[in-house]
Amino acid sequence: MSLTKSLEEGLSDALGLSHLEPLKGGRTNRVWKSRNHVIKLYAKDGATPLFGNSSDHEWAALTALNGKNIAPTPIDHKWTAFGDVLIYEHAVGEIGYSDITKVARLLGNLHTVDLPSALPSVEVGPSVLKQGSAMIPADDALHKIKPEPVHGTPSAFIHRDPVFTNFVSGSDGLRLVDWQCPGKGDPVEDLAHFISPGMNHLYRDRLLSDEDIERFLDAYPDAATTHRYRRTGQSYHWRMACYCAWQVAQGNTAYGPALKAETRFLSSWPWA
Repeated sequence: MSLTKSLEEGLSDALGLSHLEPLKGGRTNRVWKSRNHVIKLYAKDGATPLFGNSSDHEWAALTALNGKNIAPTPIDHKWTAFGDVLIYEHAVGEIGYSDITKVARLLGNLHTVDLPSALPSVEVGPSVLKQGSAMIPADDALHKIKPEPVHGTPSAFIHRDPVFTNFVSGSDGLRLVDWQCPGKGDPVEDLAHFISPGMNHLYRDRLLSDEDIERFLDAYPDAATTHRYRRTGQSYHWRMACYCAWQVAQGNTAYGPALKAETRFLSSWPWA
């Protein structure tokens, strides 16, 4: 019996669920479907210098968003011999989105939801640049294009990883999945990570056009946040470039083109 088959049978027995059907997930955790349930098994070493990987934080996020038409419905949170497991309702639909304005409105709705107390605070202001600097060597060329630090950023409920494959478009509307690294932070971070050329290269296979970005920002419901993105978003894009460089240093060559895409965007920042 293969290790994968043994894991699936052991996990299904531990959870009292029927046959587990593997699903295409992200780059970190393993996910299966059983009837209308999604079963996510968390990797013990899944966190990176930028993105956390916590079943506790995902459970807190899903329960706080239950009934708000933003995220899947939470069902159960268990600790098993195989690791932490989260079970939530399967969001039926197509992976991704077809209408970028609906993404903007969904993120805008999220950013007005009351903050769950269990979520960690994430870097804002000058700490964003410090976090990026810690991911790369002191002589890395990225230091030469490091933007000026920014201050005065607010705190809100943010997803932190709103990439193309973390959206599901179905008959009930658009839903955002994979909440393993949410936090209390600046909504500008979600805007920057959604727009990120590096993340779009990795998860969408094509970048957002300038027209796409303008439509997205115009559709986002809080003008003060979009104004702040145009003024301070470089910090988040520079940190993302540092993260891509860190991934390349770990041997993840797929991040090489993503790094180039992110640095090109920084060098031609349209609101300079």
